[in-house]
Amino acid sequence: MGTTSMLNMRQPALFLDRDGVVNLDFGYVHQKKDVVFIDGIFPLARAAHEAGYLVVIVTNQAGIGRGYYTEEQFHILMEWMRNEFCAHDSFLDAVYFCPDHPEHGIGKYKKSSEMRKPGPGMILQATEELNLDLRASIMLGDSIHDIEAGAAAGVGTLLYFGTKDCPQNANKIATLAEAERFLSPRICSMSQIKDSPHISSLLQRYPKLIPLESQLYTCVTMMAECVQSGGKILTCGNGGSAADAEHIVGELMKRFLYDRPLSVTDVKALERVCGHEEGRRLAGSLERAIPAISLVSGVALPTAFANDVTAENCFAQQVFGLGQRNDLLWVISTSGNSRNVVQALRVARMKGLRTVGLTGDSPGAVAPYCDVQLRMPETLTPAVQELHLPVYHALCAELERILFASI
Repeated sequence: MGTTSMLNMRQPALFLDRDGVVNLDFGYVHQKKDVVFIDGIFPLARAAHEAGYLVVIVTNQAGIGRGYYTEEQFHILMEWMRNEFCAHDSFLDAVYFCPDHPEHGIGKYKKSSEMRKPGPGMILQATEELNLDLRASIMLGDSIHDIEAGAAAGVGTLLYFGTKDCPQNANKIATLAEAERFLSPRICSMSQIKDSPHISSLLQRYPKLIPLESQLYTCVTMMAECVQSGGKILTCGNGGSAADAEHIVGELMKRFLYDRPLSVTDVKALERVCGHEEGRRLAGSLERAIPAISLVSGVALPTAFANDVTAENCFAQQVFGLGQRNDLLWVISTSGNSRNVVQALRVARMKGLRTVGLTGDSPGAVAPYCDVQLRMPETLTPAVQELHLPVYHALCAELERILFASI
């Protein structure tokens, strides 16, 4: 169950358990007189908003199920707590709670539920309703069940604020102030992205792509955040789409429309290695790159894997071996049904990569595994391919502008 504030764009969340994280846990807290806010909670929520996160409480409230207090009393208390956050220049964006208990619940509340932590239900509901980026989100809790719920939902960063041994997949913090260092500022705001000259030009030249405007902005944002967070872009496709996958990497790894001179730090490092004159000469012939790898360009690995294991997983194997959490997989499939592409997307999802699909009009089998799917308004393969090229050119140009235009 949840009470929410509306969003218009995908963004990360700071998920907070309530009792033991927001306020001291005296057991079944349900009255204002029993609320003691934990030191640092207001600055943390404020810092999270400044970094572009929503602040979302996910809390088990078995006291309701046990009959100690009512849902109405819970909502009254949460409204008061929201006001307290506002009074401290902070804000709670949403609150999700589970009143059920499998053993001690009374009446309708006596049941097992995926909404109750360690189940991921509340987090997954919040993700759907608030359009969240789970991989960029943080779960902060004081119990093992909080960490298990975050892990089951696929939350990227797990913070343990409890007194027991820290789970291996989490980071232990002793104060809420320590949590602030795990907040990653958003690289691009939507207002910055909407100034995009290359996407604007694309839509002027191809009016039939105007319905894809918001997806194009989101795609550029994801790509920029991938690169700025130290990630790389992996591409794949078959046939003509394989050639497009190679083409994209070519635009990313070297200058496309903007100059990309090496940083002063890199120039000096080359001078130390090669000597002043040769170092400057070498630096002058190199360009900053947007890290990108085409999964179609190899010969030995794909053919060996196809011969020894199965051809349909040749891309998936490379995603499994190369993919890291901050990376992005960009797939191209005119039909949206290419089996080896679907398998690669599945592995990318498992490993926590962002995913982009460039397809024809049909959602196809790739749809469930794409964070963003750019569906061209055509069905014939040649017509789809004719739109793919200007779309990925615009995306590459926009990404390059964001990263290098101010150098």
